Amino acid sequence: LKTGMLYDDVLLQQAVEDREAVASPAVSEGAAFLHARYHDPYTSSDSFIVLGRAVHPVFFGEADGKPTDLFFLICCVDDVMHLHVLARLCLLIHGTGLAQQLREAAGPEEMYQLLVAAEEQFLGGIQG
Repeated sequence: LKTGMLYDDVLLQQAVEDREAVASPAVSEGAAFLHARYHDPYTSSDSFIVLGRAVHPVFFGEADGKPTDLFFLICCVDDVMHLHVLARLCLLIHGTGLAQQLREAAGPEEMYQLLVAAEEQFLGGIQG
């Protein structure tokens, strides 16, 4: 699926790889938050998140040595939005059963609906 939002895929890939060289983006619950260290408003037309689920979990540098199978690519046009998105995703992955639900989802549409429902349930009162 192409959205047309990304202006420079090579730039984004390099920025994500540069960030990974500093420290693993893997967190607990078998998830990793891939993102650039610095946020360039000329990388994309708007902020977005891409969620991918690996068929076979891989070691991605999680501190406890467990494998990772959920990958969130976070692309934000500014630092404030980036921190906001990263904080919300951390709360959702750590504060709910969302990670396991995403693993059990039948496909992309169900994964999206699970994300929306988790945010509404867990963060419903927070506006942003």
